[in-house]
Amino acid sequence: MTQNPMSEAELDELEAYLDSELVPSRSLSLEGLHGLLTAIAVGPAEVPAAEWVPRVWGDEGEPRFTSDDHEDRIQYLMNRLATDVVASLGERDDFAPVIYLTPEGRFEESTGFEWAGGFLEGIAMREQAWRPLLDDEDLAQLLAPVLAAADEQARPTEREAAYEDIPAAVFDLRDFWHPEPDSGSGNRTH
Repeated sequence: MTQNPMSEAELDELEAYLDSELVPSRSLSLEGLHGLLTAIAVGPAEVPAAEWVPRVWGDEGEPRFTSDDHEDRIQYLMNRLATDVVASLGERDDFAPVIYLTPEGRFEESTGFEWAGGFLEGIAMREQAWRPLLDDEDLAQLLAPVLAAADEQARPTEREAAYEDIPAAVFDLRDFWHPEPDSGSGNRTH
């Protein structure tokens, strides 16, 4: 189990900021950020925060903050999420992608799409390092659930099926790139 994971209030605070008018319109949502951080955590090469944080905001400008303390708080929350993602990969029962369901808990047309998009963005950050997997047809199947969730034409039932397979795929990718499970002593996203 993850030690001191982010509270629901902290996740809600980060989500509210990422969904606010203070961030560029093409910024990642909390769902997309979780996908990005997951790809970085399981991937073949380290990506420091100084590199992944600008990807959160996209290419349409910089985020705004209400104060220096607010900026520090948002950076703290994003780093906490990165730490939580890495910690959740220690045990298979601890990991689940952060996705948006309807208030009734159902999948809708866009459910999981942003998470998968964030994951693919994480791969793109180190595409050359991912190349051995991407270029091998059999190994590339490890990404099948992520690609299915990223398919804009997928129906909610298809996304739900992909979502159910994503945790196993994430662990298979982790095990492919890191045959010895990480001891949790390092965080690949910082």
